[in-house]
Amino acid sequence: MTTTALQARSLGPSLTVNDLQRSIQFYRDGLGFSVGQEWKEEEKLRDLL
Repeated sequence: MTTTALQARSLGPSLTVNDLQRSIQFYRDGLGFSVGQEWKEEEKLRDLL
């Protein structure tokens, strides 16, 4: 049996939340996470990366 180690270059969370703006404040402003990309639908923020 052969095993191979995973060699990840980066890791990011994937979370489903009820209040996106409040969650952004917590993770970005409180914990120091960064926002890479934003997805908007009809001018409303729907998702972040």
